[in-house]
Formats: sequence, C-alpha cells, structure tokens
Amino acid sequence: IGHHGQLGSAAAEWIHSAPDLELSGGVGPGDNWSSLGDATVVLEVTRAGLGAEHARKLIELGYRPLIGTSGVDAEQLNELDALARSAGLGGAFIPNFSIGQLALEKAIAASNAYFSHVEISEAHRAAKVDSPSGTAVRLSRLFGVQSAEVTSVRINRVTAAHETRLSSPHDSLLLRHDSHGLGSFKLGLLASLR
Repeated sequence: IGHHGQLGSAAAEWIHSAPDLELSGGVGPGDNWSSLGDATVVLEVTRAGLGAEHARKLIELGYRPLIGTSGVDAEQLNELDALARSAGLGGAFIPNFSIGQLALEKAIAASNAYFSHVEISEAHRAAKVDSPSGTAVRLSRLFGVQSAEVTSVRINRVTAAHETRLSSPHDSLLLRHDSHGLGSFKLGLLASLR
C-alpha cells in the first residue's frame, strides 16, 4: 500500500528482484484493495497517521500488516496487537527499516544503564509531515524520553538522521545514525517481509 510513493516504488523493485519473495499487487490512492490478491504480508508505506487505520483494515481482511508508516501511538499498537492475536495473524510496526538504526538502538540499550540522562534529536527532509519522526518516537519509548522532549529539525538535503546523547554528571556518549537514501532501508525491509 503506497506503491506509487518513493519508498513504495523502491520496495516494489526490491521485492520483485528478491528470489524468495513475490509481489502480489500494489495499492495506491483510490485503488481497490482487492488487487492485493493472495498476499500473506502487506507492506504499508503511505503517510504518517494512516498506519493504524490501514493495519486494522488489513487484519480484518486476513492479511499480516507490515506498517512502515509513522504516526502509530502506543494505544493503537496495543489495540492492533490484540486484534491481530484474535485473528491469529502476525504483524509488525517498523518506523525505520534501516539496519544502521537497529544497530543504533542496540548500542543505546547496551550503554543506557551507565548514564542517568538520555536526549534524542532527529532531522528529516523538509517535506516530512510528522514531527518527531516515528523512529524518534520509538527511541523515546524504548529509552524513557518524553516525545515532547525530542528535538526535531526539518531541512532539505537530509534523508534521516537520529542522534542520542547519553550523559551523566561526569561524561557523555553521543550515538548517531544517518541514512543517506532509500537504499539504507532495503535489507531491513526485505528481512521484515520475510
């Protein structure tokens, strides 16, 4: 869903070229969802704020949703989890498919116990709708930072950058991940579909 967008069209190419995956169909604005056919997993990469609504509809139709759109809050995640479990379906919400972002989260988790304070900042392209980004919201949930305390910047010539500063009264550790283009999401997206 969202296959005409930047990430959606790139994902369609990646799926098509993967030897163990098959692209069953695609849905754009105004398209009928019946074109999804016999898919088992449906990737949703539309725009911020539509992920929960689309995941709910996908579960009701019997598909496993893979939501790559930000704007799904904790209450919606709990509701979707219960709905998917009652339907006997798996699903995932992944606001950032980058393997580098996953490595950043693991580095923060390994270091967090040694510091008393966490600060998160992020930067994205000027046209990005949501602020803070879904990735920054995920980081804030994981590491106990209020979303309102996340510093967000929207500027041109940036794909995505996430920075976490862990500090104590005596020292600090700065961890940063930069995505330099859609290609940074390929490995994680394909692994998530699998």
